[in-house]
This record gives sequence, C-alpha cells and structure tokens, in this order.
Amino acid sequence: MTYFNFEDSNFNSVPDFTSDQPPGTQSSTLTNFTQSGGGADFTTAGIALNVAPGDADPNNFSMGVNSPAGSTTTIRFGASTLSLMNFSLSFAIRDDPSITLVETASYSLDGGATFNPLLSQVQSSSGSAIKTFTYPSAVDNQASPVFFQVSVTDVGAGTAFALDNIQLTVPEPSTWAVGLLTAGALLCSIWRRDAGRLRHTTRAC
Repeated sequence: MTYFNFEDSNFNSVPDFTSDQPPGTQSSTLTNFTQSGGGADFTTAGIALNVAPGDADPNNFSMGVNSPAGSTTTIRFGASTLSLMNFSLSFAIRDDPSITLVETASYSLDGGATFNPLLSQVQSSSGSAIKTFTYPSAVDNQASPVFFQVSVTDVGAGTAFALDNIQLTVPEPSTWAVGLLTAGALLCSIWRRDAGRLRHTTRAC
C-alpha cells in the first residue's frame, strides 16, 4: 500500500523520504524526522530484506542513522485507511556490533497530536532482520489520514543502524475472498448439520 525504499538518492547524501510507486499504491512522505541525542541521517548501503513484490529498483540504498547511546530516532508518515482494514507495518533493519535497539511502532488518529504505542521489539545482536508490527482495528476505515510512526532507541553503546524497505500493507483482495469463502463454507456446513438434526428430532416425535 505505502512503501519506502530510499532508492532515489545518492550514497552518503540526504535520504529519499518519498514513497515509491509502484509497487506502493498510496503516495506519502516520511515527515517529522527527529533524533534526540544528536544523531544524523545519511544514505547508506541497501538491505536485501523486506523488498516489496514488484519493486524493480536495485536496492542500492537505505536510510543510515548515526545513533549515539541513549538517542531515539523517529520517523512518521500519513496514510488513508478509508475502506481498508487489518494493517501491518514492516521494515528491514541493520545494526552494528555492540548496539542494542528498541523499536516501537505507534499510530495517531488526531493528526499527530497524540500517539498510541504498540508493543516494542528488541534487537540485541548485530546483523539484519525484519521487524513487523500489527495494528489494532482502531486504525481501520478512518475518514481522516492516520499517522504511522516508528521510533528506534539505542539502549546500547551507540554507533549506527540502517532502515530500509518500510511497508504499510493490508491483505490482498484475493486473501479476503478466500477468507469469506472459507467462512461461508463453514456456516453452510453448520446449517446443514443443524437442519439434519432438526429433521431427525421431528421424525422421532
């Protein structure tokens, strides 16, 4: 739905904060990029994880962050959720040795005035990983844009990390169709079972 791959930039320059279409279907921009503790962002090597289907870019770049110990990096973007439901947010993250990161996703229904956090996730070993957060039904089918936010706090020695291939997604229509068909078949089976029992009870009387 909304996808950021940071490809429209140059190495070691300001990251590209605009969404990528296609494969994304909604345009957006990463805004309110803030860092407590004096960190700085830059374009660095891409992460070959969480690449969206249909992404034809070469995956050369990601958003790198110099992350002093105790600092928190926050990124935010808005998206329309009207007529949509079951949202999840995922991204690839790469850290350096001796760093411990705490990632927290949150959302705002009031234009960014207040944010509701989800459960945090911890990454305490160096390397690359995919982080996924599932949002509650509160964000579904909202008339006004919903703001989605990710905060990364360095609770270790402090060094650097990178984010890449940020995806806000909803289930494909085909997934919903299969789910509805399965539910319909189950209800039909229950109805037939109960109808059979009713006929059997009536004959016994």
